[in-house]
Amino acid sequence: MLREDLEATVGEILQGHDDLIQEYQRIRIHFDEREDFEMARIQIEEAKKEALRKIASVERQAAHIRACEAQSKSALLRLPREIRDTIWNDVVQGNIVHISRIRVEDASSSSSFKYHSCVATEGLKSSACPAGEGDHALCARTSRSDFPSYRLVCKQMNLELPEARATFFAKNALHFDNAEDAEHFIFGLKERDRAAITHVRFPVSYTLAMKDLILDMEFKAWEAIMNYFSCPWARATLHLDEDDSEFLKKPWYFYYSSCYYHENRDRMYKKWQVGFGDTSWDIDIASLRYKAEPKIDIGMEYPESAKATRFRLCARSHAPFSTQFDNPPPWLRSLLKFRQYSGLNFHFWAPDPTSEEYGILRVPRHEAFVEALQEEVSRSEIGPWKIVEFRRKPFGNPDRASLRNL
Repeated sequence: MLREDLEATVGEILQGHDDLIQEYQRIRIHFDEREDFEMARIQIEEAKKEALRKIASVERQAAHIRACEAQSKSALLRLPREIRDTIWNDVVQGNIVHISRIRVEDASSSSSFKYHSCVATEGLKSSACPAGEGDHALCARTSRSDFPSYRLVCKQMNLELPEARATFFAKNALHFDNAEDAEHFIFGLKERDRAAITHVRFPVSYTLAMKDLILDMEFKAWEAIMNYFSCPWARATLHLDEDDSEFLKKPWYFYYSSCYYHENRDRMYKKWQVGFGDTSWDIDIASLRYKAEPKIDIGMEYPESAKATRFRLCARSHAPFSTQFDNPPPWLRSLLKFRQYSGLNFHFWAPDPTSEEYGILRVPRHEAFVEALQEEVSRSEIGPWKIVEFRRKPFGNPDRASLRNL
């Protein structure tokens, strides 16, 4: 309300009450003085803010001039932009990123993980052992995150490099210290980021192959990772709840169903179904969209105690490193879900290496197993009658299932 309108309204209300009109005039004077004071205070504050903005602008301009002078001396930044873009594309891809989980005592960081550039001399040919061990002994895991360090070279380079989020998952190898950290990181991502991962590296303990119980934390993490990445279909085309990470960890399978139930009286014919764990639903095979599985480097620790170990079969156990996969041990069930897959790199590494055992370790007693495993996941026969991974059950063998006799 304008002041003139307020004066007129108050005059009409207080007409004939001279004492109230005098009191109103006295109070209004105080309000006018307060208003003038507030306006003056606001003007002073705005003047201070404007002065600070001008100072900051001058400082930024001076810093920009200094940066331009320094960059003008760079032979790299004097190259044509097209050549620089080609160089940037090489810079952002093919790197190994050590991702280490922050423990409780270091929980002051805003992130749950630290990211460090790998300095192993063999690069992608190095083992998948944890940072700080084996041929990654010089790789950091506890200091301040330094990846991607190349973005800190100069402002111009940072502006010209491809967008960090788009290249982090798709162009780099994510190297974890153990399977539990890998599970925590991978299933903490949004599906679009998780699906963009193209290379994963992590170590597992030698005892993983000896376990018959599936309650172990490492075993659970191992199966969750293998179950997720062995599925070569975009999750959106499977009609999954992409936000339910626990559901995505379950074993998946396809089967041909002819079941009938009360809520769907028209379903008197066979339908494809996709299952995750104990839940399944109808799926349109023609709508599935293929999504390539990432490369996976798995480094199994080979301790000194394992060198003298011999395995004795009994009725309740499996041969952990058998070359026959008809009845695989528990730890291989999820790994054998990969079919026609050439991205597996399974190897051993020594926790206390000698000069001869540095990096990837050759274990003669298990060489036949490693070769058979590579052959099994890459050579599987999938013909026209087995268009998708037809298993009938979560860990079924698709080579034993055929649609010909249905």
